[in-house]
Amino acid sequence: MDTIKYKILKEIGEGRGKITPRYVFLLRKILLFLAIILLSLILFFLISLLVYSIQESQLNLLFGLGLRGLKIFLISLPWILITIIGLLFFTVHKLLREKGSGYHKPVLYTLLIVLIISIGGGFAIAKSPMHQKIAEAAARNNLQKVSNIYNNYAKRQMKGAFIGKVLEAQEKKIKIRELEGQDLDIELQSFQKKPIKDDTVIILGVKKNGAIKAIKIRQIKKGVGMK
Repeated sequence: MDTIKYKILKEIGEGRGKITPRYVFLLRKILLFLAIILLSLILFFLISLLVYSIQESQLNLLFGLGLRGLKIFLISLPWILITIIGLLFFTVHKLLREKGSGYHKPVLYTLLIVLIISIGGGFAIAKSPMHQKIAEAAARNNLQKVSNIYNNYAKRQMKGAFIGKVLEAQEKKIKIRELEGQDLDIELQSFQKKPIKDDTVIILGVKKNGAIKAIKIRQIKKGVGMK
């Protein structure tokens, strides 16, 4: 210990070492703390935007539709947004480690803490009407770039999945109208339960000869004829 102290004092005496003022360390800590707070808020916002995107695009309706539904769900996710969230998450975790919070704890422990706080904060914001109000305000004030972002995340296309209201219901065929107003002809298979008029359904299928052959169909909302 005395040897190390002697070497340090010798280097300072020879002008090779410098004593950093205390205020520099304090300033670094303050900037690091502010960076963690700012990046955490951005992380919460982006996670809530991801939840908003899933809800508004109705991707959550794909759960319970087997592996095909899961595949469409994964393909339809906004992966650029998820990548940014991942980068921010690890950046916040790294800054926390540098700050010294949880320094003596295992890396997985602090990762888990940051993950729980991030997801909790994101879902808390997602439950509020904030994103809906931002989207409406952007459309009302002609903020094109903001509107494009929200339209992109709120109206994501689900390739191979179709949601709509039943207009006509025949023995082996139905016609639905999607939320965007497009009418689609759906061919049913013999083992599938036929929905009735005014049912709202989600259908997984493939296009064949101008129509869509239903692979899976699930009722979302009962029609007026359903008891």
